[in-house]
Amino acid sequence: MGEKRTTFYVVMILVLALMLGSAVFLLWLLFYTPKEDVLPPSQEQLEAETTEPAETELPKLPDREAYQPPEPLPEDAEEAGPSPEEHLYGTLRLSYDKNALVSETESPKTRVTLLTKEGEALPRLDAQVLDGSGLGDSEQIRLAVGLLQAYYTDPPATEAVTVGPDPDLESGYVLEAPAVGDTPAMEARVRFLPTGAKLWYVVLLSPKETAPGDALAAVYEGAAIA
Repeated sequence: MGEKRTTFYVVMILVLALMLGSAVFLLWLLFYTPKEDVLPPSQEQLEAETTEPAETELPKLPDREAYQPPEPLPEDAEEAGPSPEEHLYGTLRLSYDKNALVSETESPKTRVTLLTKEGEALPRLDAQVLDGSGLGDSEQIRLAVGLLQAYYTDPPATEAVTVGPDPDLESGYVLEAPAVGDTPAMEARVRFLPTGAKLWYVVLLSPKETAPGDALAAVYEGAAIA
């Protein structure tokens, strides 16, 4: 009985000694191992652990030959000039800028005169409504000649006035009259605009050697029945 107890104590002492030695060895590894022995992760490990970012597709640039530059922006309204305004005279509609032309109306619904901003008598545009409509070509020509002669104190003879169709406008005529006294040779464009039982005439008059100007010409060509 005494021998078994002695053997048990010996085994216990050996186990305790083994455990104590193992603990001392682990402590020595933790506190006394040089830091140089701790190696950084290898490049292969880093590459394996690093997630590659998703590829982003960059926008493609247009081909140099196919590239078209953007169209220029429209100019400011001030640089382009004011837009013409519509003006009604009875059933006649005229479009013009009041800052560019001067209106002299005797009767707003039946007669209107437009002059340049300087207010000179020529060039000028006159429009008036008359009773009657349905005139034929020959009747319109005689009326156009009479309208031109009416501007003269001493009008030229009818046969001295040349008349031709206006190539740009339907029911329009181009007339020329020679100089008479102090009045220079004149050129007129005349057109007729029927409205119901009445007829509007529009006359653009200027000296033959002087252009009437874009402003008056635009009003004449754009005249219409409202």
